[in-house]
Amino acid sequence: MFRISNPLAGKSVVVTRAIGQADELISHLQRLGAEVIHIPTIEIVPPDSWADCDRALEKLHDYHWLIFTSTNGVRFFFRRLKDRGKKVDALKKKQIAAVGERTEEVLKELGIQINLVPHDFSSEDLVEEFQKKDIVGLRILLPKADKGRDVLKIGLTALGGKVDAVTVYKNQPTQRNNLSEYQKLLHGNAPDVLTFTSPSTLRNFISLFGAKRIYDWQTKGCRIAAIGKVTAETLEKHELSADVFPDKSTIPGLAVAIGDSYR
Repeated sequence: MFRISNPLAGKSVVVTRAIGQADELISHLQRLGAEVIHIPTIEIVPPDSWADCDRALEKLHDYHWLIFTSTNGVRFFFRRLKDRGKKVDALKKKQIAAVGERTEEVLKELGIQINLVPHDFSSEDLVEEFQKKDIVGLRILLPKADKGRDVLKIGLTALGGKVDAVTVYKNQPTQRNNLSEYQKLLHGNAPDVLTFTSPSTLRNFISLFGAKRIYDWQTKGCRIAAIGKVTAETLEKHELSADVFPDKSTIPGLAVAIGDSYR
């Protein structure tokens, strides 16, 4: 069957990922012919305090499991590990769990062996995987964002694990004084596609443009593409809905799903 090689030709697609983290999605979309508009709605920065993380690093030998739920968590944790004079080898004998294909890849690039990856790339699915294991009394370290969900901590604690959730990065909104600049990028028009890769990119985009404007765009034909169940649920809380939802919650999967929606 004939497939259109550039199904997004002439389509304006808004990417809302942070600066420095949007390149992969932008590249995939451009290869499909899209005219990409980058409106970064979040900034990824170090936490206000490293105190909790530093305490965990000092007793790293006590932990049986380390769980990473994002590439940001990996990068900031290992950067701090190095800053504190510790080596990656300190994790060689630890059990490691990773949520997400890209998170797994970044860990492997650091030479870390992964012991557990949930099939659904979600925290909920990881808790289900741990239900098959005996973690009663085991110490678990969970590096996370300052506003990360408590699904893992609550779920693993209920299974008997002793979870230390430590903040290793902040996910903060971009400044509203950039709003006029972003509006100029849209030329006053509704984009063809809005992409959201996390609840925070969505919430911050709404804080910039307003849910009503996004709803109006959607009624005029703008499609909303979302990665992950939690992002889709966040859309619903704002009386919006995902038009494009990839089978696989990955950046390449999202780009393919957007392209396929126009084939």
